[in-house]
This record gives sequence, C-alpha cells and structure tokens, in this order.
Amino acid sequence: MKFKSIVFICYILSIFIQCIIVLVSDASQVDDSENYLRLAYRIINSGEWYPSLIDNYPDYKLDYSFFIHSPGYVNYLAFLLIIVKHVKGILLINVAINAILGYELFYIGKKYFNEKTGYIVLLLFSIYPTNYGIVCLTGNELVYTMLAFTLIILFTKNKIIYIILTGILIGFANWMRPFLFILFIVLCFLTFYSNDNLINKIKKLTILASSIVLTVFIIGFTTYERFGSFVFQSTTGGYNLLIGANDHADGSFSKEVFKKGNLGYIGSNTSLDVTELDHIWKERAIFWIKKHPTQWILLFPKKFFYLYCSDSHAMSALSGNIKAPVQGRDYTLKMIHTFPKYNKFQWLLFYNQLFYVTCLLLSLFGSYLIIKEKNKIAQALLLYWVLGTVMNLLLFGGSKFHYPYVPIILLFASFVISKHCYKTKLKKYKNLII
Repeated sequence: MKFKSIVFICYILSIFIQCIIVLVSDASQVDDSENYLRLAYRIINSGEWYPSLIDNYPDYKLDYSFFIHSPGYVNYLAFLLIIVKHVKGILLINVAINAILGYELFYIGKKYFNEKTGYIVLLLFSIYPTNYGIVCLTGNELVYTMLAFTLIILFTKNKIIYIILTGILIGFANWMRPFLFILFIVLCFLTFYSNDNLINKIKKLTILASSIVLTVFIIGFTTYERFGSFVFQSTTGGYNLLIGANDHADGSFSKEVFKKGNLGYIGSNTSLDVTELDHIWKERAIFWIKKHPTQWILLFPKKFFYLYCSDSHAMSALSGNIKAPVQGRDYTLKMIHTFPKYNKFQWLLFYNQLFYVTCLLLSLFGSYLIIKEKNKIAQALLLYWVLGTVMNLLLFGGSKFHYPYVPIILLFASFVISKHCYKTKLKKYKNLII
C-alpha cells in the first residue's frame, strides 16, 4: 500500500476514533471549559447574549466573573446548544472542526512546503494524542486555531471577497482569543512580500483593515447596547498581566497575587465593575514592572518553560476522570519518580509527551532552516508563532496556551522529516505567488 493511502486511512480512522471517544465520554468539563459552558447555559436560560448587564459587576464567589472571558466563544457555544441541545453535539462538531484543521495543515504543507510535508503533517496530526482529548473539551483553543489557519489560507487566495472574509474572520477569532494585532501583522508581512505593486498592496491592506474595523464595531456596538461598554474581546488583560508581574510570580498561573495583602487584592465590598477592575489590575502590573524591570525580565525563561514544557492539558478527557490532575509541577515530579511503573493512562501520557517533545525539537530545527529559505508563507507562520510566544511571555506560562502553535510545530517538524528522509526541498516562495 502506498504511503499516501496509509496517511489518508490513518486520517479517516482518527476521525472515527474521535467520534467514538466523544460518544462514550460523559461530556463533563473542567476549568475554563466548564466556565464557558456555564455561561452558555445561562444565555439559554436568560435569553440574553454574553456579556449582559449581569456581567458588569463581579460575583465574588465566581472567579470567572471578574472579567469578560472569550465572549465570542461563549456565544458560539450557546448558539450550538440551541441547535444540538446537548454538549455531546458540540463535541461532535469539535471532531469536524479538528478534521478541517487537519486538512488545512495538509493543504498548507503540500502547497507551500512540498508534497511529502503535506502527507507527513497529516500523518502526525492523525496520531497526535492531544487531538483525541481536545475534541472532548468545550475550550476555545480548537475553534480559534481552525479559524486562524482558515483566514491565512483565504488571504492567500488574493481576491477581494476573500480579503473581506479574512477581515471578518479575524474579528470573530479575536472575539474568542485576543490575537487581532498578531494576525494583522502576519497578514501585513504576507502582503509586503507579495508580487503586487505598492498601490495594490495598500488597497489590499485597506480592504482588510476596513473589514476588521467594521466587524469589531458591529461586535462592540451590539455588546454596548446590552452591556453598557464597548467590548469586542476578552477583558482579561489586566488580570493575566498581573499574574505574571508581582512579588509572588513564578512564571506559571497562580492566584496568590489576588489574596488579601497582595498587589491584586480588591475587597468584596466594592462597586467596581469588570472594566474598572481590568484597568486597576493593569495599572498595578505596569507599576510593578516599572519598579522591578530586571525581576520581570528574569521571569521570561520560567514563563517559556511553563508554556512549552508539557502537552498534557487536554489528556484528562481521556483518563475517565475529567478532573484528574495531568499537569503541573507536582504531577510531573510524580511521573518522574514512578517511572516506569505506569498504568495504561500514564503510558499514554508518556507517549504523548515523547511525541510532543520530539516534534517540538524538530520544529525548532525546522525554524532555523525556514529562516534560511525564501518561503515567505513558512516565515509568516514562524512570525505568528514567535509573536504569540512573546505575548505569552508578557503574561504567564501555561501548557494549554501553546495549542494555537501546535499545528505550526507539526508542520515544521514534518518539513524536517521530509527534508532528511526524502531529500525534498522547501518550495521557493520568495514572493507570495498564489
């Protein structure tokens, strides 16, 4: 059987297995995924989209009420629940979205790298363990990542209708995760290296920017009507910045800074709304950074470590207990100390980690090769990865935050494999040739 046939069989089989996993799961959620689902059910029960007036002032018993969290994704969940009625319906849609993402990687790999890279990345994607867990979660990572790769592909079509659609998708993707400026910079990079003359480049970016602004305005204005503030994305900036900029910060997620007596503490007897809280936390974080610039910079390596050290964030969905601890320092140390006396699930975690680290190391070498080459599509993906990583270093590190870059890691790793196993070369897209 030919390699191409084997790859597509693995791809189809992986989709089938993901469906089975979803159907036999109990569809329970944890952490942000659980919070998004709660808010989605509240939309259905109250008849008001998120955020509404009730979200203006935090409920001090609920951590997720201190900010507006991924409003686009929460509304997306509610919309799907109205149609499919049950969480498992959403998870099956996740499988379809994951399948689309896999095909997008195949398309980009084959068209802009080389044919072998396309097939190898689809194979890696099909046997990547996290893929089988991510579809069981109602987190925003999967949907956002698919949208990000969709809009990059659409933009390279170089037609006005696709450029307008790209801008709309950027607005919606940013409504789920605040990556607007990063995505816009990446597309500006692609435009700059296109074969168009200067007038056409300016026209293209003007159309793109206009569609983004219009989408953001529509989202923000409709939110203003029911919420009272112009909100078009998450308002978690101050909260997240302060977690990574305080005396107790260690580079990872910790709520220590918000405890009484610490920099982020705000008493429950206050009339501050979520917008004011975000502003106060942002001011306090900036004040601390200005006072301790060296200490803040020295946290970057720790944040980088926590961002990329493991890839188990979605694996709890495969354990039979969604709330099972599968990440963090304590669990990692336990895995190290008990090796090789693992149960079946721990061996799956071990395989996933080995797979992830191998691909990550290969992708770093692939990044070096891509910098030397003249393929601007590949370099644009690298730029997206770098800018996204820098944004995380400004905040704090956590393994789930690297998921939007995993497709790039798999693509670059696949390119290295194709180059050294099949002696293939990267296509020469010195300019963006569509």
